[in-house]
Amino acid sequence: MNEGWKRRPEAGNRILLQLMLRLTLMLGRRGIRPVLAAVALYFLIVRGTERRASRKFLSAALGRPATLGNVYKHFFTFAQVTADRIFFLGGRAEVLSVAEHDTHLLAELAARGGGGVFLAAHMGSFEAARSIARDQPGFTLRMVLDRAVNQNFIDALESFSPGFAASLIDSNQQESSLGLVIAEAIRGGAWVGFLADRYMPGDRTTECRFMGGMANFPQGPFIVAAVTHVPVVCVFPVYVNGIYEVHCEVLADAVNFPRGERDARLRELVRLYAARLEFYAKLAPYSWFNFFDFWESA
Repeated sequence: MNEGWKRRPEAGNRILLQLMLRLTLMLGRRGIRPVLAAVALYFLIVRGTERRASRKFLSAALGRPATLGNVYKHFFTFAQVTADRIFFLGGRAEVLSVAEHDTHLLAELAARGGGGVFLAAHMGSFEAARSIARDQPGFTLRMVLDRAVNQNFIDALESFSPGFAASLIDSNQQESSLGLVIAEAIRGGAWVGFLADRYMPGDRTTECRFMGGMANFPQGPFIVAAVTHVPVVCVFPVYVNGIYEVHCEVLADAVNFPRGERDARLRELVRLYAARLEFYAKLAPYSWFNFFDFWESA
């Protein structure tokens, strides 16, 4: 996976994003679909890098050469899921269908008290996963994100859900400061969430087999779990046939490795995460939204 995703321009300026989000609430989920279809077609035409990356990924996930129609469906699904975030954050989640799978595992870990590491990916709607987490008594989720990458979109979401930005931990800071903030959050009983299918320049990574090729995945979230000795949970909120299917898996009940085995065991955990991500990416290929060459640097 390369780091080129960080250099890609954000889709839409602040005014246009605010307009789209308000239009989504005004027209409703069905009424906004023609607008989303036009937006997806526009990006299919003008964003060549994303178009080529989608085709490469879909060809691997589908097991056959992806067509332009497949790529358009990928873009349209992304547009639909992005619009649905407004309903989740704006208190209109009742218009969406969410099915839970094994989310009792999260409830059992939360009932113990203490924090943990919450792994997701650029897959489906993280707001669907967040809504499940909010339903667990005593569960507090802090999400690690680079705000600078999608600053306009985050600002727009904050206008619909005051307090949304306060739940984020900005990864765009010195490593020592970031580590301290994360450690304090976990010590305070929070679960710290990572989108573990992308890494930042300079991050430690592990090369994993993924979709028939080799790709690099970040070690950072797993190092956090190893240092704090907390559980690691994966949540994959895929979008299939208009329904958010939220799948929960426990990757590790507690990460407490002997010092001499730590590096090897960390790599095993990263590869296990990559294998589970591949499973869900094949289950719902149009739900995975990494529109860049995921395998390039490996």
